[in-house]
Amino acid sequence: MIKKTYVRVIGIGIELLEKFIFNRRLAKCYRNIFKGDLLLDEKIYIIDVGANRGQSAKFFSRLFNNHEIYCFEANPNLIQKLTKKTKNINRKIFCVALGNESKETEFNICVLDAISTLSNPNLKSSYNIFKSKILKTDVRKLYKKINVKMNLLDSYFQDNIIEEMDILKIDVEGFEHQVLMGSKLIISDLRPKVIQVEVHHNDQYQNYNPELEILLNSYGYKLERKIKHAFGDFLDLIFIPIK
Repeated sequence: MIKKTYVRVIGIGIELLEKFIFNRRLAKCYRNIFKGDLLLDEKIYIIDVGANRGQSAKFFSRLFNNHEIYCFEANPNLIQKLTKKTKNINRKIFCVALGNESKETEFNICVLDAISTLSNPNLKSSYNIFKSKILKTDVRKLYKKINVKMNLLDSYFQDNIIEEMDILKIDVEGFEHQVLMGSKLIISDLRPKVIQVEVHHNDQYQNYNPELEILLNSYGYKLERKIKHAFGDFLDLIFIPIK
């Protein structure tokens, strides 16, 4: 019980840092991109891949008054919390992992649930060893595996579940490249105004592909801004369509 409380305190601390440092940087970027559109009554459609406890959904709901958010979260243990924390937001929640295949797959739940992932963790990395010390757990017990269903974001477009998309945000702890590969059709047809993806600069995941810019260039998008997080060696990349 003490360990769970300690980990949750760490998680709350990270959320507060992100809220008051990273989110302010991010909000400024979105205001510069959307400009006067923020004041319009037109609905903004947002896809939130890696919704966790609803941090990004709440951020977008404060930024855009008229919004509809599609929240995708792979961790079934978080769906109740996500539902509760976003109850006053216009959103739809899907308990499914997104990637470049439709299949049953293994999902790695971290002791700190915000960094759970479909990627295979590199438990020999200095970053994960450091992380395990901060969380006061053996690095071999940092993650536990469960089976989850994985699907393509494109399938939700093909089934007419998603028909509009202004913003695509992806934060899936090292699995962003695979999610984008499974989103080629929806990006091509709906042409969101912004694609926001997290990128890491460390060795905490095996077979991690950081070449997101090359892939998104091939989709017709260019890098607009890099926004560093409040801590750690990772940042979010903001892409906009190439005119």
